[in-house]
Amino acid sequence: FVYHKHGGSFGSTREQLIKANLVKLKLKHPNYQYDINQYIQLNPLDNLRKILLFKLFLIHQSTQLIIDHGLGGGASKYLLENLLAPNLANIIISAYGQDQQILIQLYWQQKLLTSFKVDSLNYFTKHLLIKHRFGVIQLNHSLSIKSLTELEELLINHGQIINYYMHDFFAICPSYTLLNYQGNYCGAETDLNKCNHCHKHHSLIKKQLYTIEQWRNSYRRILNLMQTIYCFSEDSRQHLLKIYPETDSKIIVKAHQIKTPLIRCTHSPNFTNRTQLVIGVLGAIDYAKGRVIIEQLVKYKLFKQGVFKLVIIGYTDLALANCYMTGPYNPQQLSSLIKQLAIDIFILPSIWPETFCYTAEEIMTMCYPLIAFKIGAPSERIINYPHGYLCTNINALALYKQIQQVAYTYGWIDDLHTARNCKDSYLS
Repeated sequence: FVYHKHGGSFGSTREQLIKANLVKLKLKHPNYQYDINQYIQLNPLDNLRKILLFKLFLIHQSTQLIIDHGLGGGASKYLLENLLAPNLANIIISAYGQDQQILIQLYWQQKLLTSFKVDSLNYFTKHLLIKHRFGVIQLNHSLSIKSLTELEELLINHGQIINYYMHDFFAICPSYTLLNYQGNYCGAETDLNKCNHCHKHHSLIKKQLYTIEQWRNSYRRILNLMQTIYCFSEDSRQHLLKIYPETDSKIIVKAHQIKTPLIRCTHSPNFTNRTQLVIGVLGAIDYAKGRVIIEQLVKYKLFKQGVFKLVIIGYTDLALANCYMTGPYNPQQLSSLIKQLAIDIFILPSIWPETFCYTAEEIMTMCYPLIAFKIGAPSERIINYPHGYLCTNINALALYKQIQQVAYTYGWIDDLHTARNCKDSYLS
């Protein structure tokens, strides 16, 4: 290593020499400054430097590999909060974009140091890892990894201790929410003929190269490689055991811990000077999260009359009418935002058996009344929550009736003069 002390060679004459010689340099090479600026901008050796840094990470004795889908949401939130070990060098890989490039992120002391891309998972294992074996591989999610065969080879050849985190049901079916081609929860179907028929018609997986038999056989081998399988609810564990009963001894059920600072609700709704019951929905709402349920819900009478008002703290994947939407929000400011919006009660319209659901836990932590469908991990917790209510039927009408029942039970609906005698009026 040769240390370079900047400016040490020329002392006080440095600035004068630079100025004079730059004039001579430009006379001899007129494009000098442009070429230098272009080179800096293009930075052609950037990937090489990052790959060398990656190689230094591999030399580090305590390095773990984390496989993720890289799409954000609860799984990525869990990764950043729980899997980035402070005493390890962490390497995160995920597929990137339509061309399925592999994004490689290097974390040191839980902070992102740098990132770069390579063309494929095969290139990553054959040319970058070569024969390296990680002490720990965390399989947080594999949704964006196209080849299960390449994933299996990576785990076999480059991992010692391997753990799996069940954020959804991707190990059971490519339709990771277990919603079938008709958009309904299938219950983790075991009839393979029904599954293959569903796959042929499913808009999300119609280009899938695997039959359900091949899919589950691949994941059976992958799960057999695991030291520990982490489920975040008993409901998720039962779903997994229905398809892979041999995994029972490896499963640990451990709920997420909410790390967002939240303020416990202390207000008591008072409708003396109000004419609305404000109903909140929390999070990013797509089809599986109940967007269609909300769309139908706001067409019922008390919503159209303005007696019930729906507020989405977050956003939906398609535009919705007759409800107020905040857009993305800062989780640190959630409690104050709810208070500002004067929300009285929350609904969880999700139509798939969520494996945990951060938003449900946040609502219950703040002690707001919460209504959800009797499905998945949220219902498992809500059933023991003193301010929780469950709908057996998964549809908008059942949810509308339940909202009215809760409002009536709390004595709110009698305080709303426009709602009197309307509690049995369900049709729009």
